[in-house]
Amino acid sequence: MNKIKKIIDGIMSIILIPLMAYQVTGEALHEWFGVSMVILLILHQIINRKWYQGLFKGSYKLFRIFSVMINLLLLISFALTAISGVSMSNHAVPFLYNLINVNTARVMHLAFSYLAFIFMGLHIGMHINVMMAKIQIKIKSVLAIIFTVVSGYGFYLFIKSGIINYITFKTHFAFLDYEKAAILVFIENICMITFFIFIGHNVSNIIKEISKKDNSVLKRLIYIMLALIIGFIINMLFGQNLSDSNSWQNASLQNFEMIESKEPELNNLLKDSIINNNIETKDEKGRDMNLYIDNKKVDVEWEDNNSVKELKEIIKNKGLIINTHQYGGFEQVGEIGQSIVSNNTEILAEPGDIVLYNDSNIVLFYGSNMWSYTKLGKIVGKTNEELKSLLDKNSIELKIN
Repeated sequence: MNKIKKIIDGIMSIILIPLMAYQVTGEALHEWFGVSMVILLILHQIINRKWYQGLFKGSYKLFRIFSVMINLLLLISFALTAISGVSMSNHAVPFLYNLINVNTARVMHLAFSYLAFIFMGLHIGMHINVMMAKIQIKIKSVLAIIFTVVSGYGFYLFIKSGIINYITFKTHFAFLDYEKAAILVFIENICMITFFIFIGHNVSNIIKEISKKDNSVLKRLIYIMLALIIGFIINMLFGQNLSDSNSWQNASLQNFEMIESKEPELNNLLKDSIINNNIETKDEKGRDMNLYIDNKKVDVEWEDNNSVKELKEIIKNKGLIINTHQYGGFEQVGEIGQSIVSNNTEILAEPGDIVLYNDSNIVLFYGSNMWSYTKLGKIVGKTNEELKSLLDKNSIELKIN
């Protein structure tokens, strides 16, 4: 039974990495990885059922309190991630779609999936002593240094990613880089979970050593501080301000000046489009901004409100390029790069609608969704089938000028 337990635990740890790489696996495979994780988690609970039987037995010292707290939080996070996930399923368990409201499920799934990721790392960290029991002391010292450095980089990635905003429900969309090589996405995921394994390992040992009055506590605190310092140094050298990071593998936000030096042919096309549209559409009501989806111009009737006026000011001199990603099977969402004025009301967004979400995200619909948005405009001259063909992709590139 112990061997089966180790196999299940190992498979769960391996699956977690691609499960957190939606931009690599795509929607269908992501769902099947999720279903597999749920099945393995249920088997894990059955095998470890005696743990639950012992919850109300014996005394609770500091380490046991910490251990039980992490395990229960992990279980709750996994359960809520699973429930919210099947409520949005289009492939693995479509008959459970809308088990809970899809909009609620979307917010829950983003937050609790990352919380489960964090608690999984802490959980593994608490048990890593058992895995390293037979390793020689000299090798352990070398591994401790490597562990600290990798964890420092993982800490940098965690802060840079904006996951803190996801787990605190401040941001309801994860913006993923679909152009990043799969191996890099996996490596970054591994580094981030390594950071939490590192924290779980050292904190659990500190708790044990405090109760035993062991003098190794200071050494472990130094390891933790070194990892944090490494993360901050990497950020200072190669990153951006931590407060400016809003998304994991941030969606790119560029302007036409950047295109001019890299893609001259596209730049000429855009200039021609601007010239032509200055002649053809400036006098048309609500059509004095141009929208391109993957370099294809689409007609839009823009709203006459303060949000659209502010968007016009943003693009006035440079234009705007936003990489979006598919979400929920009915929309594309991307970051504008700054907050703009909003006047949210609960509306039923329909195919073709363009809305502002959460003050800083632009959303294009090829399906329907009821939520609190600020209407920006509507794509016209396209059937629902044409809109779906245009927008039902992993990601698209929007250009607004």
